[in-house]
Amino acid sequence: MYIVCSTLPFREKALPEALRKLAHLGVKRVELCVEPHHSIPEHWKESPEQILRLVNRLGIKVNSIHVPLTQEPSKISHDELQRISTQQTQKTIDLAAFCGASFIVQHVRLLGNSMDLRQPPILAGIAPNLKEAARYAATKGVKLALENVPTSLARMLGANPKEVMDVVNPLPPETVGICMDVAHCVASGYDPLDALDSIDIHRLVSIHAGDNFSNQLIDQHLPIGSGDIPWEKLFDTLESHGFQGSFVIEVAEGEEKGKALTDSLDYLRDLDRFVPTLKASPMLDSRMPFSGRARKEVKGTADHKSFSKPLVTNT
Repeated sequence: MYIVCSTLPFREKALPEALRKLAHLGVKRVELCVEPHHSIPEHWKESPEQILRLVNRLGIKVNSIHVPLTQEPSKISHDELQRISTQQTQKTIDLAAFCGASFIVQHVRLLGNSMDLRQPPILAGIAPNLKEAARYAATKGVKLALENVPTSLARMLGANPKEVMDVVNPLPPETVGICMDVAHCVASGYDPLDALDSIDIHRLVSIHAGDNFSNQLIDQHLPIGSGDIPWEKLFDTLESHGFQGSFVIEVAEGEEKGKALTDSLDYLRDLDRFVPTLKASPMLDSRMPFSGRARKEVKGTADHKSFSKPLVTNT
């Protein structure tokens, strides 16, 4: 398991500035976030070649890329929506291959207002066309990681993590896996520990990590250690399963830019689990109020039985 930082905390910045800020924090692996101006080259002022040279000069690696969430066109047929979505996924796969990223993170749209996942064909009523995307990804040496979503995202599949597993199961394991967003689990009322138990852990490619409060059911992406998620139990579970994938810090910033990310890094360093990965930097060494071990002592370890929904496990 290794630490990756999403560019999401610096989503208001142009991509080169976001990358420089992450490198200044000692980050070695980055995920280009869901915002189009970070994950669609047509939105960059620089060419992809210039961005790659900057990445190399900063000594960082593009670990993964989140397929951007673009506005859904109005009055469009389901077939056309699936075509457009599949095309965007293929473009992101191309970018990942160019940057040397090992996988992309994909949200899955429902083409209808509702869908009964117990009925085949599961893959017919969603976008992108995952069979086509998986075949294309295989030719590029890139993997797809399908992400669970909070219930607040309308017409998206995966508010229940089992739904994601049901979609992943028919697809080739060497090409398609799961990105488990633990903050999204909480925002949908599910215990992330139960969610991990409900999936085939061998299909788990990545963890998206931000904190959340179980009594609010809102997707907040708070600093790690500031909410109800029982992180030490989560790490114990991942380690017991031998998880060797990405642990992506995906937190949103408030008015104090950079604080959510530095607080998250401080907290993880104080757990003494990622010390070799989390390189010290001047900003990391200047501890901020209510960060790291101090926050852990105040918050304690959450009782994961407080989550509101029981999770239906795979059978």
